[in-house]
Amino acid sequence: MSQPYDVPKAIRCLRPDLSGDCERDGREMTRVGIQLGYAVDEQLVVIDPFREGPFTTIWFALRRTHAHAVIVPSLEHVDGLEQSIRLKAHLIIAQDEMVLERDPASIESETLNSTQDSEQS
Repeated sequence: MSQPYDVPKAIRCLRPDLSGDCERDGREMTRVGIQLGYAVDEQLVVIDPFREGPFTTIWFALRRTHAHAVIVPSLEHVDGLEQSIRLKAHLIIAQDEMVLERDPASIESETLNSTQDSEQS
């Protein structure tokens, strides 16, 4: 099903080693994302902290989907990565239905860079 262009996108990420039930967590992340007004990507992003850098996995998923938010079951799934994620997207914690807003400084920086790029063209 296609989504209107003005609906922000979100990806769902989890660490299977921290999830008691990946399918349940996936459904809950989808429910919270939709409730908050996001078009939730169908592909679940699996974070394996022992295989490759977890942030790299999330970063590639954000680029692939052009998502505005990352949804996780609990903060534990991205332990230590919260600030890095918030440089690129909102972070939504499904367990608490809490939204950690994107870092305003990173948004200002992107806007400034876009303006400078446009002026140089």
